[in-house]
Amino acid sequence: PEFSRLVRNTMYPGLVDHPSTLVRPHIMGVAKDLLFITHNKEENPDEEAATFRSSSKVNTHEVGMVVGIATHLVQQRRYSMEQITILTPYLGQLAQIRQSLAKEKMTALLNDRDRADLVRLDLDDVRETKAVGVKSIRVATIDNY
Repeated sequence: PEFSRLVRNTMYPGLVDHPSTLVRPHIMGVAKDLLFITHNKEENPDEEAATFRSSSKVNTHEVGMVVGIATHLVQQRRYSMEQITILTPYLGQLAQIRQSLAKEKMTALLNDRDRADLVRLDLDDVRETKAVGVKSIRVATIDNY
């Protein structure tokens, strides 16, 4: 309901929350159920983004924050990885989030459209485990969620 409230009045006036979403417990370990973080760190310069082989924007400060929050939630042992979703505006940033999660020994689950976009831009660096039962954090660009 927290997220739908943001878009209901402006873009989706007919959006209705499923009753099950109205009785979910609050997220433990954070101040609010929906996090927006304000900071003054700009995206990496274009030439630095090129070192990530990306023409897309990347903000390494944001990557560190969201991976840190995800790690914090998983380390509490109250949430499993498949209960966490990270949304990002940039494909290059998605690639960096995925790499940072891999460094923390966590896997990212991508949808087919984001995966195809990463392959098309040659940003598909991380080898995913295809084992049955492997839990992953869902990561998506906002447009493809």
